[in-house]
Amino acid sequence: MNRIIVKKELLPEIKNVQNFINGIQLSRILSSLRYNLVIYEIIDKEDNVTLNIKLNNFLNHAALLCEGIRKLKELESILKELKSYQQNLDEIQRIFTELKNKNSFLSNVLCRVRNKIVFHFDKCIK
Repeated sequence: MNRIIVKKELLPEIKNVQNFINGIQLSRILSSLRYNLVIYEIIDKEDNVTLNIKLNNFLNHAALLCEGIRKLKELESILKELKSYQQNLDEIQRIFTELKNKNSFLSNVLCRVRNKIVFHFDKCIK
């Protein structure tokens, strides 16, 4: 894992730069996904963890996966030149195909969990 430190004096200059904002958003999503996996490992080994804690972790993870995939698609034109993107192109394209398919698990389950349960509570959100 790489660590990037922004000098305090540079922050006012870059805080509104879209690439910086995109980097922060992707980093937050990845960090949250990693945290959920750590939590899952912990609660999976405990006998006294209630079902609602496990369900909450699962639903949050599903929503974050949807959000991360949407952000990845949004930034595709910028990220497609990166070596790591190219190395995983087959998997990325398969995920993007799932994103387009309204009957896929991604669209029908993960993104619905994001839109209806975790991130939104409005009836009008599909």
